[in-house]
This record gives sequence, structure tokens and C-alpha cells, in this order.
Amino acid sequence: EEYAKNKKALDERLVAMYENKDTSYLDYLLSSSSLTDFISKYYLVSEMAEYDTQLLEEIEKEKNRIEEEKKGLEQNKSNLDSAKNTKKIKMDSLKLAKTQKEQAVASLSEKEKQTQEKIEELEQDKAIIESKLRQIAAAEEAERKRQASKNSSSSATASSSSTPSISGFIFPVQGLSKANIRNKTYPSYAGHTGVDVNINVTGKSVVAAKAGTVVTSTALKSSNGAYRSYGEYIMISHGDGTITLYAHLLAGSRKVKEGDRVSQGQVIGTVGSTGNSTGTHLHFEIRVSTYNSSLGSYSYKAVNPLPYLP
Repeated sequence: EEYAKNKKALDERLVAMYENKDTSYLDYLLSSSSLTDFISKYYLVSEMAEYDTQLLEEIEKEKNRIEEEKKGLEQNKSNLDSAKNTKKIKMDSLKLAKTQKEQAVASLSEKEKQTQEKIEELEQDKAIIESKLRQIAAAEEAERKRQASKNSSSSATASSSSTPSISGFIFPVQGLSKANIRNKTYPSYAGHTGVDVNINVTGKSVVAAKAGTVVTSTALKSSNGAYRSYGEYIMISHGDGTITLYAHLLAGSRKVKEGDRVSQGQVIGTVGSTGNSTGTHLHFEIRVSTYNSSLGSYSYKAVNPLPYLP
């Protein structure tokens, strides 16, 4: 606005100068009627010349300043446009990430649901196994008492005790050893009641770790026919207060049935990955007969199998 105002004044001044081009400053001064009039006119001419000079300089400065500011504004606009494009790219990226996250959350929710269902199935199956083990322990305790009443000798009572012997077990996978157990921590995770033999086990035979009687030989399946929890598994009672459990056997590989007597080292199946399993391995448990004071009876409690194995 200031530039436009000064530019208008300059234009008017140039028009006036053009219209009066035949009259020079000298003519104007020589037309003075007296010395005083000459000095007055000279002062006016000087002021007008200085004003014209200042006006031209001011207009030039304003023009240059406006051009510089224009360049700065154009650069700022370019920067803003670039920032706007960058922001749009980031927003598009965030929208894509949000969509992917929502999809992942939806997928995770479904996986969590399936995992929870598997956990519930496993807990139900464990409860059934625990119930059966209590029945076995109760039957063994009843037999022990019956034998004790028939024979009052201390040696007879000792021979029927449910206290297990740590020695006497062999490794449950033929030809392998503890070196084939990747994680020897017990329990390797919360709720894990055994150890997993999982190194170089494909096609290997599962053997009875000790002689005994098969108390369970079955395949756990859901209503849709899919394996669940322990999958194909076997439990053997060894008559000394210990029971061994062999789980996730290869489909159709079980070679013994409930009630069979097995000898130590006898092949009972093949290592597999049935049930709640993510890879070929044998889940092996040792359970020890333990008196439960709250129940007032004996049951079988899972213990760390590693000290029992050679």
C-alpha cells in the first residue's frame, strides 16, 4: 500500500514535469521579482528536487524490498508445499499402518480365541487324566492295605510301599539321550508337566522307560476329528509308585493297549506331533504317588523327569 501511494505521487510528479517541460528551474528562479523572492523560490526548488530524489530512492528501496519478500514468500510457499506433501505421505503411511494393525489385531484376536480354546481343552483333558490317576492311586492303596492285612511282616509291607526308586529308568526314545532335549529347564514354561525330547527324533521309536502295565492308550480328538492336547498318548504304571506318560505320538503308531504288560525298552509307539504340538517331539512325564492331605488320599504328582533318566 505504501509503495502504491508513493508510486502514484511519483506518477503525478512526472506528469506535472512533462506538462511543464518548457519551464526550467532556471526560468523559475530568474522570474523572481526581488532577492527575497529569489531566495524563497531557490528554497522551494531545492526542497522539490530533494523530495523528488527521496521519492525515487524510497520507491526503489520499496520495490527491492517487496521483490525480496516475494522471493522469501515463494520459498516459504515451496517449503510449505513440500511439508504438506511430506505430511500427506506420512498420513497415508499412518493410515496404512493403522489398517494393518487393525487387521493384525483382528487376526490376533482370532488366534487368541483358538489358543484359549486349546488351553481349555488341555485343562479338561488334564483333569480327566488327574481323575484317572487318583483312581489308580486309590486302587493301589487299597491293594497295599489288603496285602498289609494279609501279611503283617515289615518286609512285606515295605515291598508294597508306593515310595518310588529314582534308579531303574531308561531313556524313553530308542537310541537317544538327554542330549536330545533342547530345553532342560523344568518346567520349561508355566503348566508344562514334563520334558520334550525334540532333537533328531523324527522316525524314532518310543520305548517303555520301565516295565509295567499300560493304564491308558488312547487318542484325544475333538468333535471334528482333529487331534487335541496330548494327541496320541500312553500311560504306564510301574507298580512302584511311579507312572510314565508318553504324548504326541505319531498318528496310528501306538502298539499297546490298556491292560497290556510291557517290558522295559519295549517299543510302544513312534515320536510324532499329534495334538497341541508345534513340531515333532516326545512329551515325557514321570508322576510320583503322593499323599494329598486336603483330599485325604493318594494321587500322582508330576515331577522333574531328568533326575530319573540316565
